[in-house]
Amino acid sequence: MDVRHWTKSIVSAFLRRRLRIVLREGGAEVAGYAHFWARQAYAQELLPGRAMQSGEASWAAGLGALAEWLGTRERLQGAVLDIIVDDSLVRYTLVPWQRELRRRTERMALARACFENAYGDAMQPWDIRIDAVAGNRPAIACAIEHALVTAVKRLCAENKVKLHALQPAFVLKLNSTREAMSTDDIVVLAVDERTIAGACQMAGCWSSVWSRRLPTTHADSMSSDCWPTQLHRECLLRGYSESIPVVLLRNDAVEVLPSFQSLLDIERGNAH
Repeated sequence: MDVRHWTKSIVSAFLRRRLRIVLREGGAEVAGYAHFWARQAYAQELLPGRAMQSGEASWAAGLGALAEWLGTRERLQGAVLDIIVDDSLVRYTLVPWQRELRRRTERMALARACFENAYGDAMQPWDIRIDAVAGNRPAIACAIEHALVTAVKRLCAENKVKLHALQPAFVLKLNSTREAMSTDDIVVLAVDERTIAGACQMAGCWSSVWSRRLPTTHADSMSSDCWPTQLHRECLLRGYSESIPVVLLRNDAVEVLPSFQSLLDIERGNAH
């Protein structure tokens, strides 16, 4: 192997301009970074999508807005894309650990069975990924519609940009808060403009994971502040202990609460 050539290709790839894109049902958000390691965006832009057509996939409008935007910016050719898929376009489930399943294909078959048990046969055309760091414990699995994955890859090829990552929003948030999850028992709750999501860890193992849409009457604005009630209700329905600590993720901030009951304090504060 020519080490010099290998090093040069890696360095040149990571010095390319990076775009961080959040793909939603009704559009997309784009943030531009001067190079791969840059932390501060030099530009941000909202890309509203057109009205959804009858029978159209829920992600089509957002991806269409991104395609139109990229098509008018030839100077971005060669840029590296990190695409975050909003949780309204993602499904989650928990895959139990089974010692006798040693091959990856067997684990994937079990994961698909878990998804189909939770969501029905409609899960067949979805791409599934399992948390690789779970080890011999239950693992969180996520699924993105196969047609969306294919469309994203085609979009990148047509616009001569490089797809670096395609990640579900809640998975990305979970990965960013692993250090805050030092306790064996904890609930992680996340809220976005259109969705709420949560995962519970008991005795150091995941025991549940879920995501829900916010009520449609509040979907267009977080100013309604309905999310504390929705999150609190989900925690009650799932039987979480009132004494279990909570990591709350919203607006790119991390807040540690003594329990999910503290969500009611946020609700009362929003009412004033």
